[in-house]
Amino acid sequence: MKRTHGLAVMLALAPLVGCEGADEPTADPAPGADAAAPSMGGAPGAGGQPGVGGQPGAGGQPASAGGELGAGGEPGAGGAPPAPACVPDRAAFEADVKPLIQQWCGLCHGESPRFGAPFSLLDYDRDVLGREGQRRVDRIVARLRAGTMPPPAQPQPDAEARMAILQWATCGENMGTPPDGPNPGGFDVDRPILEDPGQPPADSDFFELRADGFRVSPDTRDRYECFTFEAPVDAPRFIRRVETIVDDDRVLHHTILIPGGEGRSPGEHGRCADDNPLSLIYGWAPGQGALQFDEGGIRIEPGQRLTLQIHYNNEAGHADVADSSGVRIYHGPPDGPEVSILTLGPIGFSVPARSVGQATGWCVVPDDTRIVASFPHMHEKGVAFEQVIERADGAEDSVITLDGWSFDSQYIYATPVDLKAGDVLRTTCTYRNEDDRRLSFGPNTADEMCFNFAYVSPPPSITYCNQNQPPIGDRYTPGACAPPGAEAIDAPAVRSLLSEGAPPALVGGPIPEGLFVLDEAEVFVPSFNLGGQFALDPEASSVTAYGAVALIDGVFYFDGEANVHAVANGLAFDQVQALSFSGEPRLQENAPGAFFVQAACGDLPSDQALYYDYDGDRLRVRLPIRVGPINITLLAGLRPVE
Repeated sequence: MKRTHGLAVMLALAPLVGCEGADEPTADPAPGADAAAPSMGGAPGAGGQPGVGGQPGAGGQPASAGGELGAGGEPGAGGAPPAPACVPDRAAFEADVKPLIQQWCGLCHGESPRFGAPFSLLDYDRDVLGREGQRRVDRIVARLRAGTMPPPAQPQPDAEARMAILQWATCGENMGTPPDGPNPGGFDVDRPILEDPGQPPADSDFFELRADGFRVSPDTRDRYECFTFEAPVDAPRFIRRVETIVDDDRVLHHTILIPGGEGRSPGEHGRCADDNPLSLIYGWAPGQGALQFDEGGIRIEPGQRLTLQIHYNNEAGHADVADSSGVRIYHGPPDGPEVSILTLGPIGFSVPARSVGQATGWCVVPDDTRIVASFPHMHEKGVAFEQVIERADGAEDSVITLDGWSFDSQYIYATPVDLKAGDVLRTTCTYRNEDDRRLSFGPNTADEMCFNFAYVSPPPSITYCNQNQPPIGDRYTPGACAPPGAEAIDAPAVRSLLSEGAPPALVGGPIPEGLFVLDEAEVFVPSFNLGGQFALDPEASSVTAYGAVALIDGVFYFDGEANVHAVANGLAFDQVQALSFSGEPRLQENAPGAFFVQAACGDLPSDQALYYDYDGDRLRVRLPIRVGPINITLLAGLRPVE
């Protein structure tokens, strides 16, 4: 049970203003009814702006989401509402809060309500009357947390003022239980945990995203619930600080703040399914402090959707859980350096049963930037995490190295390091799989991940970067099926952007004897649209390749590599294709330009058609490449080797 507290008078409180129409509640909700962000009326406030009422505030939706059961609960004995757990202090109201309401809310909610407001907020007895969760004071709490009161057209209170009102209205409980400080015992790491300054940045405002009374049943073990909101801002802002609000620490395991909504409307929630596992804004587990930037921050826009993922575990079987944990986001004007999240690490890996294995991914950095902080992430089978920078001169610098991983002790680390375009980030995770089944990449706790969610500034052109093979070099390197004489070839790799449509027809001709080297390439995809919401970015996607082709003593050789860099919706997926085979060519008489190779070296399906033409000087060869769902055709242009 919560105790009634007096208001600890905070520093000078800034203006609280806003005009809201509101209807008095006529009946208590039925037991079990949804109680997400109760409204406080429906008439617009001054200036035509919707207020705390039934119309949405800034962003069109309150930033709260109801739980499985509403706040109403069962009626008490004889049908009377149960006694509220929190009754805000009368003396503090009269001394501190009422003057604020009179000064800043009195335009509409003063002694004589005006502009559609049906009642005054200066009557303490009326403010605290009714069932807890449905009182006027509870509705003020919901709107202040959401950042939708006062209306966006009105002057806004600063963070201290907003928090002072909330602390009074929640009997001093709005801050939640302070999370425990970092205690990274049990593992070794070469970087310090990012320090929490303890105080939010000056001149910042805040809003809260909460589960709002989400019921967790006694038989819940691993429940991932996702709550979607709309950022309550009416102009671009920078997130300066994010901190976790711990309500029921008996069942709260971790929280993650994810950009986007993945099919849910603001105010809705449900089991997490397709919520983006490749990006986040903030992650918290016991021991992690707040994330705060010394300057600048992460950009949020009006109408932007945000998803709060909460992992619940009620293994102790508590029967009375109605959790309102969440995050508090401090934000300010978009001044200073902008920060974004670059997700780094491999996907699609697996570790055999009863074995120790590693997953490694590489990222070729596309733009100059700086890593400010890092949030390494694995699941329960992880034992070590390492990320290093491979510099152009061959040197290696550590981003972070962590031995003795603990899933229950995940932290954000200070990892200040500069990156140059062309640097390669190598991410390696080590796993101990003691189970009788293969361990695979996936979103569930029983699966595994290998990510560093890196906070970088300035934002690069992509938000996810990885390839599961080392990137190819910048000059031709002979492969397993290289033609005779290939070791003498000194030729650079060539890069080509993607073109949409069908490649040109090749008409064949006599296959020339001799050795040829690739010096130009064209790359074609049937469509930039990959289906659904994903589309290739033709200005950012490319293929880098090198190779040699030869016909010597009746044997056809193709030897090369292609590094496919596919960027879709800011996500960069890279794949290296080794293209090395040799064998006897067979021309198709009824298909000019087509031939097959019965591979004696390398791996080429015997029914895979290749196409070519030769104009007496230059040779062109066309062959397919497949990267996930993307069908790519590489048209290699080759010159004879003198």
